[in-house]
Amino acid sequence: MSEFLLTVVVSEDGFIARKIGEPPQAWASGEEQELFFRDVETADWSIMGRRTHEAADRPDRRRIVFSTKVSGWRRPSQLWVDPGRLTPRMLAGKVCEVHALSRGLILGGTRVHDWFL
Repeated sequence: MSEFLLTVVVSEDGFIARKIGEPPQAWASGEEQELFFRDVETADWSIMGRRTHEAADRPDRRRIVFSTKVSGWRRPSQLWVDPGRLTPRMLAGKVCEVHALSRGLILGGTRVHDWFL
């Protein structure tokens, strides 16, 4: 069974970015970034929305990217899925041939967070 951890770097007013496309490292504290990257490094897969993925594109990381318009493997370690067609329990089966999903890291945005509730 997979375990999911929600981690988020937020501004004082509750946003995960000051504007669309601006990465958190532009405004998050060093301490927040250190904790965030520790979580990223220990996760098997990171789960995020399209905008979060595009704001911090990392071809070298294992990612599950939520999109209602695109699905399938976009890179050897990055699967795009339509969240309306899945449940959290189904994610491990979608990626198991590439790498087991024991610990998934939920990164955002808000709709991704809500999907896991």
